[in-house]
Amino acid sequence: MSNRASQSFQSADLAFRLPLLIFLAVGVVFAALIFAISFMLMRSAEDSARKAMDDESKLIVGMIDASEQYLTLRATSLAKAFQDTLAGQFELSPDITEVNGKPAPTLKLNGKPLNMNFSVVDQFTRNTGAVATVFAKTGDDFIRVTTSLITDKGARAIGTLLDRNHPGYQATVEGRTYSGPAVLFGKPYLTQYDPIRDASGKVIGLSFIGLDYTDYMSKLKESIRRMRIGETGYFIILDSRPGRNFGNYVLHPSLEGQNGLETKDALDGKAFIKEIVERKSGSIDYALKEANGEIRVKIASFNHLPRWEWVVVGSAYADEFSRDIRMLRNIFAGVGVVLVLLISGAVYVLLRRLLIQRLVRLESAAQALGSGDLTMKLQVDRHDEIGRLMTAMNQVADSLAGVVRHVRQGSESVSTASAEIAQGNQDLSARTESQASALEQTAASMEQLGSTVRQNADNARQANQLAQSASTVAVQGGQVVAQVVDTMKGINDSSRKIADIIGVIDG
Repeated sequence: MSNRASQSFQSADLAFRLPLLIFLAVGVVFAALIFAISFMLMRSAEDSARKAMDDESKLIVGMIDASEQYLTLRATSLAKAFQDTLAGQFELSPDITEVNGKPAPTLKLNGKPLNMNFSVVDQFTRNTGAVATVFAKTGDDFIRVTTSLITDKGARAIGTLLDRNHPGYQATVEGRTYSGPAVLFGKPYLTQYDPIRDASGKVIGLSFIGLDYTDYMSKLKESIRRMRIGETGYFIILDSRPGRNFGNYVLHPSLEGQNGLETKDALDGKAFIKEIVERKSGSIDYALKEANGEIRVKIASFNHLPRWEWVVVGSAYADEFSRDIRMLRNIFAGVGVVLVLLISGAVYVLLRRLLIQRLVRLESAAQALGSGDLTMKLQVDRHDEIGRLMTAMNQVADSLAGVVRHVRQGSESVSTASAEIAQGNQDLSARTESQASALEQTAASMEQLGSTVRQNADNARQANQLAQSASTVAVQGGQVVAQVVDTMKGINDSSRKIADIIGVIDG
């Protein structure tokens, strides 16, 4: 099939092949250029999208951080106000008081027990909206002896211990203040823990305030949910705190509260959520399988919020950023095809007018020369290569005409010489006939000579017989032999003459 196509192409007209080759060459170069530019533009668009996502995720981190600083300042102010409310002399009495059914040492302020005394904390909550708690130290633990914090069941969170793994535990044991976010009974709080000391400076308890920022978090999440990257891209927040919440979705359009550590790339199977919360800052590409079975690649950029141990992730499908570029590429490709076709058509017309028509005239002239018409003349109206070729064709015709004239003249000379040769042949023929007649006479003489020789032979036999019978006859025989010798000489002379005659005939 390929050989047949190649032969068909080779046998096609030059006016068809040249535009086709130009179309293919220009088309290939144009297509390569278009695809190279579109590839670079798509890469640039994806890089720009990554940069934009990184900037926006940093903006969200900065916004949360600024809000957290504001909430922290407010929490610090509220903690200071609560401490002012607890101004006085603290002491930890060994007297045991039941706190929600659990034994606890009695923590006193200015001699009055705080255990199960909710007036101070409730008044503080009514005035500020923040919850407050007082812990009494029992052994190496801290137990809540009074609080305005309400559990998810509607009861006061009293009689419970501060988790030793809580970062505030170690800080307050060492006599330092701790502040930071915490989730208590399903609600987010910005908390501050301050050590309570007795007259000797010994830590005997803790004061706690918690600023509920549920409304703020709801508004923050709603603001982040409304943020879009491209057409369908969005931001999520992951919890990177070690523990049971590691890898949980703090914010997600549909998976909030769930754990994403087992979410894997649809192509290479890597757990990309786990990689994100472990790396905490950077960018990553991963593939997701859509409901219709299509696999699409997402690009993501993420940044870390240290105090809250959150990772803010912005992600979007890569093809959304290159869609416009692909559309423009296709438009330019279509326009390019049309332009190449127009250029090829223009080249075809120009070739027909400037080249092919002249070549056709040259072909006709060559055919005329081939058929013997040496009178043809091409009208030369150009001075380029085609014009010079036409001039050369005229010169060829003139040269051939001159050659024919010379050949004609030579033919006439040959004709004259041929006539002379014919006349000489006729003379030679006459001489040959004369020689043939002489040869016939010689042949007759040869026949006579042969008869004479035979007679001589007979005579010789007779002489031999006579020699045996008589010597006289021998003498006569000797004479006869002498005659025979003379006759042989004559034959020899005749033979030389015949040889001369034959030499003349051959010559």
